[in-house]
Amino acid sequence: MKCHVVRTAVLAAAFLILSTFSLSAEEGAIGQNEPAWVFYEKGLSEMYRQDYGSALYYFQQDLSRQRVMPETEVAIGDVYFFQGDYPLAERQYNKALEMKEAFTLQNFTYEISYRLARLYKNQSNWGQMYRALLSVTKDDTIFHDPRYDLFRIKTKDLYKNKGFDVMFIFNRIDESFATRAHAQLAEYYYRTWNFEVALDDALFSVIPVLTESVKEIRNSRPEYQYKTLRDFLSIGLAMDTVKRYLEEQEFWKRLYYLALISYEKIDIRDNGIFLLKILADTPAAGTYRDRAASQLSRPAREQRLDAPRIEM
Repeated sequence: MKCHVVRTAVLAAAFLILSTFSLSAEEGAIGQNEPAWVFYEKGLSEMYRQDYGSALYYFQQDLSRQRVMPETEVAIGDVYFFQGDYPLAERQYNKALEMKEAFTLQNFTYEISYRLARLYKNQSNWGQMYRALLSVTKDDTIFHDPRYDLFRIKTKDLYKNKGFDVMFIFNRIDESFATRAHAQLAEYYYRTWNFEVALDDALFSVIPVLTESVKEIRNSRPEYQYKTLRDFLSIGLAMDTVKRYLEEQEFWKRLYYLALISYEKIDIRDNGIFLLKILADTPAAGTYRDRAASQLSRPAREQRLDAPRIEM
């Protein structure tokens, strides 16, 4: 299973105070002649400790040793974000995007888009959040490339006409850089009452998580074949690696929104009820177990976001 590690403003005056020291005690502990990456890693460590002043200092020391380092610019943006200085964070993220050709990992561009989406969500700037997420999914070949039109149509038709289990037996999608964006867009479309479009993204957010989980089960049980979602959960939740992965990927939330989206569409309402019942019967689903049970007893549409409707 893929290892999912997500690495994620101090006042300018505070930084100026720090930078006036020719050699701080902390820098001395590292050593003046250490390579730039040492300062970068130290900055990350300080940021995770929520010592944002020290983190910014080390990131600036890193930049002073190598002129073009977009990953460090992103890290500085993270410091500003965690400090609540969203304008400075946005500026840093966009600055890093301008250097995208210098990224060590080219897919890191998408991580910046995710950061921008998170920033805009915190500001309830739904239009900008939508555009940031769309900048990720537009590069998802299986989701957009005409060569995969038949696959996408077949996937949705199977779900609508045969239900979730049959759909997943015949259709698998590997996890990709865009999976998280599909999940966030599915929720956004649902909460702007654009249910048909929401269904596409919801399916593309749930299927990859199941695909990766089935692979993990087969690592220890090569004979395993997916039959039903309930059967999968009874086996998968008994494995720490699968259970942890489902939690890390917010699988319960994704499945919950797929259920809500399905419930809103009369022709597949039974699919939504099916998924809600599974969630309501699964203690591991946590709060989404309770929310699913509530929906089954008292169906209620979530409040519509105060956002402009996106014309598709």
